Amino acid sequence: MSAIPNYLANPRWLLAAWRCGLSIPRKILLLDLIPRGTVSPLRRFRFVLVRILIGSSFHRNEPRSLGIVKITWSPSVQILLLNRNPFLSRLRRAGLWENEIRPVLTTLVKECQGFLDIGSHDGFYAMVFAKSRPGASVTAVEPDSGPRSLLYQHCWLNKLTTEEGSRIEIDTAFVGEARDARAGVVTRPMKEYIARMSQPGLVKIDIDGGEASALRSAFPLSPWRRLYFVIETHSLDLENECVTLLIENGFRVRIIRNAWWRTLLAEERPIPHNRWLVAWNTETEWNLSS
Repeated sequence: MSAIPNYLANPRWLLAAWRCGLSIPRKILLLDLIPRGTVSPLRRFRFVLVRILIGSSFHRNEPRSLGIVKITWSPSVQILLLNRNPFLSRLRRAGLWENEIRPVLTTLVKECQGFLDIGSHDGFYAMVFAKSRPGASVTAVEPDSGPRSLLYQHCWLNKLTTEEGSRIEIDTAFVGEARDARAGVVTRPMKEYIARMSQPGLVKIDIDGGEASALRSAFPLSPWRRLYFVIETHSLDLENECVTLLIENGFRVRIIRNAWWRTLLAEERPIPHNRWLVAWNTETEWNLSS
């Protein structure tokens, strides 16, 4: 295990702790709420920081499911939050999971009339868009049956599915080029979805390792099509390939760097490189923090 940095000597951490308004003795007492044993000091420290940020109790034994949790976004979305990984569950409940793209999506939700969510997982972002823009078209694509079952439940939970139909169109296809097709899974190019999107449209891509294949299947685009892409990249090579594809097809690209506080509240990804990029082919200029 690598050496644990001395976070308490970091001026930014001291400023964050001061803003929390908690005394040093209270912070020390919080340590007693964290399970010990085999838990690493760094992981215990993260538990303490999340405890400070969201003010929730940390118990040694918790039920498997945390039940229905309302995540504050504009508007709020209710999801079934499972407790398979307590630390990540609390990150999500606090609104700190993938927090780096929140300003970007908040801006684009107000501007776009169509949303395509490729790798929708449990449908959180699709539901945010559907509830924010009642008249917009929303398509969620998720080939994995496990997360997709949660997506269906979340649509009912957030009253986006009624007896008359669903506000969100759910598809089970794999999005990408035919050469990258998976056995037994229907494969569709992204251009088929984009062709029926309202514009300006927003495409969010989060498919582990398949982002470049999905992006290649989107081009060439009609010259009048106005689009925004928000893409999670899972390696530096995939990021460079996506950036090259986008620039070659007339898009401007901005890398969204991970927040400095991720050294304290890491999302515990199993890969060394993981971050987002945003791309657009419109004349819009927005102030995005890098």
